[in-house]
Amino acid sequence: MFRTHLAVALILTLTPACLPAVAQTDNAKLKQEVTKLFELGQSVKTRAEAKAHFERLREMAPADGRVTHAYILVQLTHRHYSDADKLLAELLAKDKTNLDAWEVKIWLSTLTKKHGRAVVEMMQVAKLLASQADLPLAQGNELANFLGRICGYLEGMGQLTTRPVIRPNEVQSITAKMTDSQRSTFEEGRRETLDKLTGQTDKTDDLKAEAIRAEAKRRGMQMQELDRRRKEAATQLAEVEGNRDELIKNRKAEIDEITKRERQSLAELRSAEARSVGLRRELVIIDNRIANLVLEVEDPDTTPAERHHLLNDISRWELTRTRLRTELVEQDSRLVGSRERMTVIHREKSDIEDRYGREIGKIDGLRRTVDSIDRDKSRLLRAPISGNTRRVRSHKSRAVALTNYIKLPIVLDAEKKRLLDSFR
Repeated sequence: MFRTHLAVALILTLTPACLPAVAQTDNAKLKQEVTKLFELGQSVKTRAEAKAHFERLREMAPADGRVTHAYILVQLTHRHYSDADKLLAELLAKDKTNLDAWEVKIWLSTLTKKHGRAVVEMMQVAKLLASQADLPLAQGNELANFLGRICGYLEGMGQLTTRPVIRPNEVQSITAKMTDSQRSTFEEGRRETLDKLTGQTDKTDDLKAEAIRAEAKRRGMQMQELDRRRKEAATQLAEVEGNRDELIKNRKAEIDEITKRERQSLAELRSAEARSVGLRRELVIIDNRIANLVLEVEDPDTTPAERHHLLNDISRWELTRTRLRTELVEQDSRLVGSRERMTVIHREKSDIEDRYGREIGKIDGLRRTVDSIDRDKSRLLRAPISGNTRRVRSHKSRAVALTNYIKLPIVLDAEKKRLLDSFR
């Protein structure tokens, strides 16, 4: 909730009257540079430039807290809360009595989940509040209401954990020196925020219970479907499982028979291949011998009697070669037949493996299906039902978000304008 007095007070505590060094700095020039800082701080792309510009401004006006104030607004614009928190700590180190800066500091500590620090800061602010007797009634009440809302939020957060975030004696310490009016507005803010947060967490619990019921129903339907599938697979398995051993036995008998034929055909094939190789080797030898005899016949030094004898030898070897060639043709024909028989045997063997494999595989597949369904059922029964669905997580995240209950105590655009207006 934005309060005018808060924004004004933040600026007034940082005016040139309170900062003597500013007198040496041209206010118009400084305003222009702060305006540029805001412009650079508008975009993530120019974040580095904005930081560099801020450092230059601090060198230009080192004692002017408005420069730091301006950069805090830039950091808050981009929700760089940790950086804004550090800069606020710098401001408060110079002016520990600035209640309005403390309010933003407490909000940031709470937002960034530094709850213990927020409690300590609230105690400090409560002491400052009690020490400022001349504080306007409305401002004191609104600050007390803010502290109450923060306390209510922290109490509500404590209900979600095993350890309290803020203890009753700490709440009492914060309210101990408040006026009756302040204590009343504190309690009003505390109760309102705590009730809202409790209502939202109750809704989260309701959504979680609903999700648990839905999940239990869904799992029940899953279990029914698994039972149906298992019964169907088990029935099919019972019909064929008894045949498995018989199928394996028959497959072995057929494979053994065809393996016997395979060995016989393989032996015939190897014998035929060996004979074919032998015939080709003999033919090469005979061809060489005939060629040599022909050379001797054509030799001029060979006598007619020798030539006649050589021609008779050539005739005998040619007859032998013709006989061997005929035998080789027959042997090659037998080789072709042997190879074709081996191909047929291999095909028959493969067909037997495929046929029995399909039958046995069907049985084994049904067994695997039943086992797989049993595992799925076991996992389904063991898996806890948390109810922690995306919808529940999303609602829980929103339910505990500080910004749902307590907004940043300043309106950034309005605060920037007021800060610039302070440069007169």
